[in-house]
Amino acid sequence: MNQILIAIAPLDSIISSAWEAMVITKVDDKKIVNKYDYEIAALEQLTSFLTYKAVWIEGSYRYRDPNEDLPKDFQQNKKIYHEILDLPMCAKESITQLKELLRCSLKSLNFGILDNKLVRIKESSTNKNITITLSEAQKEPENIDVLQKEIIEKWSSINLIDILKECDLLINFTEQMETIVRSSNINKKDLRKRLLLCLYGIGSNTGLKRISIANGDVNYGNLIYMKKRFINKTNVRNAIRLVINSVLEARDKEIWGEAGATVACDSTQISAWDQNLINEWHHRYKGKGVMIYWHVDKKALCIYSQLKAALLQK
Repeated sequence: MNQILIAIAPLDSIISSAWEAMVITKVDDKKIVNKYDYEIAALEQLTSFLTYKAVWIEGSYRYRDPNEDLPKDFQQNKKIYHEILDLPMCAKESITQLKELLRCSLKSLNFGILDNKLVRIKESSTNKNITITLSEAQKEPENIDVLQKEIIEKWSSINLIDILKECDLLINFTEQMETIVRSSNINKKDLRKRLLLCLYGIGSNTGLKRISIANGDVNYGNLIYMKKRFINKTNVRNAIRLVINSVLEARDKEIWGEAGATVACDSTQISAWDQNLINEWHHRYKGKGVMIYWHVDKKALCIYSQLKAALLQK
């Protein structure tokens, strides 16, 4: 049956107000629940409960009992853990601080926005938009200019394809590009060249057609064949892993320190396990997660990272 009596179906804390009109209908002064709509609404509510562990699942790691997320000695050393996380002991105090921060920020915006020359309010037929003038770029430190001149004088300009080729000659990462077929009749020299051209064309967004035009001994069909037979997610990940490990191994640990796992992003909210005590809901990103700032080498390899809670951004 598609309909069931309301006395049989529990509604409190299960069906949200947004679903009531679709789930419940009145027939002869009786409230009837639509079974299919009820099931969908209940599953949607279950999804919401799982995100903050109002409901937890026996045997699950991610959606396990929230009491298991805390250290075993949390109650005994609660003050120490709160100091590590830089959080107040009282929940009301934490909420009060957030409210005060929001109040001060809104007050500052309200009193300063009309006289701020860097802020403009544009009115349209539908709404009002706030436009903020971009800040001027900071001057580069003098030592950066000196360092760049020294590098240019010593090595001049180096093409990216030359760096890719030199890297492969040193660590032979193209060996990770195994074919998905049983065997290949292409000799190693041509195979390496075509793989490097394919990786360069795809990675630089130049395109395989333009790469083939610039290299007379390789046509577009050759590169398409290499892409389909040799380049896939697993092979590329293995090659990247080899390159990153080689770079980290070559670095002086006294200068760079011990490096761990990295992700390519900058001041971006990243989804985190619910067990992470810094994991927070952020109104801007409409989701829970943590904020991570990364410092990278020319947008390539992460050299420093900093993890912050989403609501603690300044």
